Amino acid sequence: MATALDRAAPARMERTAWLPVRPVAHVVKQENWRPSIDYRPSVPSRGCKNRNMGRLESALQRLHEEGKAVEITWFWDDGVDVKAGNEIRNFDAVAEITPWLQHWYRLTPTPQQADASLETELQKIYDSEINITLRIGGNRILVALGNDFIRLDAKGNPASMAEVLPWLQKAIHKHYPMSQYDVERLGGTFTSEMAEIPQ
Repeated sequence: MATALDRAAPARMERTAWLPVRPVAHVVKQENWRPSIDYRPSVPSRGCKNRNMGRLESALQRLHEEGKAVEITWFWDDGVDVKAGNEIRNFDAVAEITPWLQHWYRLTPTPQQADASLETELQKIYDSEINITLRIGGNRILVALGNDFIRLDAKGNPASMAEVLPWLQKAIHKHYPMSQYDVERLGGTFTSEMAEIPQ
């Protein structure tokens, strides 16, 4: 089965005929996926230095520190593509990413924080139809608006996962100030008329 970006290609090619088509990759659609082990909250391992982070942020920070490769991207509204090593999965929601990463890399699960987390905000960004790419590997973090199928815009290299969400919020405010995500984050009311305003 093709990835979200591959499935979107036919609809996009008429308008962007000059863009190269990405090779088809083997992706397993995770429908009603459940981990094979119990992922109820537990005490973080001694190696986890980020006890105040949300689950996804903490997991990604630990993988970043260990030099493990992970990529999270999407082409709205075709699910969230996650690549860990050479394995690719497509999820319906951002909340499904963390249990799979914990299972794949055998990470100790950490409790979800009550405050706003990277996981929660990424879901809001996805729902607001803003494409993003988050890539870690080789002790480097890349975050960008867009994806490889269209293009990567406003790329940045935060020093830690704690800096990813502030970077995204700043970039979205600059490039998509009329988006539902930015309007509602700043306390405004998003209307259908705003959706028609060119960004």
